[in-house]
Amino acid sequence: MNNISESDGIDLAFNNDKGYYDLSLDSNGDLLLTNTMETALFTSLLTNTRASSTEIKSSILRGGWLGDLFLSLTPLGSKLWLLSQAVLTGLTVSQAVNYTQIALQWLIDTEFADQVNVVGSIDDNKQLILNISIIKNGDTISESVFNLWQNTLKLIENV
Repeated sequence: MNNISESDGIDLAFNNDKGYYDLSLDSNGDLLLTNTMETALFTSLLTNTRASSTEIKSSILRGGWLGDLFLSLTPLGSKLWLLSQAVLTGLTVSQAVNYTQIALQWLIDTEFADQVNVVGSIDDNKQLILNISIIKNGDTISESVFNLWQNTLKLIENV
């Protein structure tokens, strides 16, 4: 097994054959490590934080990570999952940007970044795209593009 340092994280990569993000393994079956922001971004955006009672009435369906009940830290994940069945409109894009900024606020709070910029758009294939830039000491330390749900959002033309 690899030795893990404080700056390392487990590498996650999109598996095109399977259609989802998965752990990256080396030829020996050991976890691959990375010291980039990608795993932090994947974890922050693609895990579900708990919805409030005003967002989802049934407490059983509110999602979230069990560990958040025991930790006083900022809850892990985002509320992007609440939009997974939403109609893709300008309002949905604005909500996605807001949920993304909230999910990544911990980067600023813990001084990993000075600024997180999120721009949302609908691409030519009618998919929700999030462009995320992480800024530290005036330099862009990470730029990522997330194509959310790849056609799973419904689209209403001319809304």
